Amino acid sequence: MRMSKPELENLEIAMKDIQETLNKLWKGCVVKPFGSVVTKLALKSSDLDCIVDVRPPEDPIQCVEKAFHFLSNTETQFQVVSKKTHTKVPCMRIFHKGMNKYCDISFSSPIAVEVASLFAYLLDIDKTRSLALLLKYWSKVHKIAGTQLLPNSALTILLIVFLQRENILPPIAMLQKNVPPVMMDGWNVAFERINYESNTTKSIYQLLGEFFEFYSEFKFVNLLISPYLGGFVDRKCFSNINTVPPEFELYEERNATGDRGTIAVQGCIVCVQCPFDHSRNIAIAVKPPLAHRIIQCFREAAASYRKYPKHDFLKSILNVYESNNTRQFNQGAGRMRGGRRGRLPQKARKDRRSGYIV
Repeated sequence: MRMSKPELENLEIAMKDIQETLNKLWKGCVVKPFGSVVTKLALKSSDLDCIVDVRPPEDPIQCVEKAFHFLSNTETQFQVVSKKTHTKVPCMRIFHKGMNKYCDISFSSPIAVEVASLFAYLLDIDKTRSLALLLKYWSKVHKIAGTQLLPNSALTILLIVFLQRENILPPIAMLQKNVPPVMMDGWNVAFERINYESNTTKSIYQLLGEFFEFYSEFKFVNLLISPYLGGFVDRKCFSNINTVPPEFELYEERNATGDRGTIAVQGCIVCVQCPFDHSRNIAIAVKPPLAHRIIQCFREAAASYRKYPKHDFLKSILNVYESNNTRQFNQGAGRMRGGRRGRLPQKARKDRRSGYIV
């Protein structure tokens, strides 16, 4: 299930290859990993996520266009797959031929690197990493998290907030309380790695089952999920700057000066707040069909927890049967992610047929 040490070492080589190749465009650029490689949640199917730090900074969209054109017209070990320039974080996807691995590259949002560092710290506490790995594998089996689905980071935050409410993990506000702020893109990314001890006596089995039970009944359309507070906030509070909870002082200050937009709480079913950038809804791209599918998966897993004994629970939630609704959703998602962009390597062509490529 998890990536082996040699596979992780291959990702490090791929990262060095990316840096060496892009140094031909931006001398001195630095490639920084984030995501599952940093948090140690990488599965065998996981991609490499990295940010390219260009100095002096350039417009992220122009960087994507420039790199996309260069890699499309230069003989390298990379195959260009796709690009996204009309999203909040412009990015591109390439395929490393030698490593047989996809790489997602962006040129902005350095906060993602800091979030990965925060996650790595939190996942080391108590049973959190084991739970996160089980959830990630479960989400892959049911095809609800990953590329163009629910972001893996959003699923991790759902777990983090659940465990914060169980007093197994500290809220981010507590971790930032006694350390000087470190500002990045106008947000405080500093946090203290305190020796936080949980007094829970619950097993991984109990916590996983209760996680599913909790979110199977959760009012997603009404509540914002906030790891900063370690809980939930009525979305209506963020519909007007005058009703934002006082704990979000920096959010209020930035919006009072017009420096940053408000978090998207309208027109979406799932609202998951970034732990540092409080104006960002990580799950903003989750459309209603996928959101309903995610909630249904939570309900089915919760029902299995109540129905099956401990030794059969995992087997039951990882046993996938495709109902008509699931089949229609997966076929529709495949059509949305389809489209030809030139002939790709065999693995890439196979994943395109599976609906993983734009």
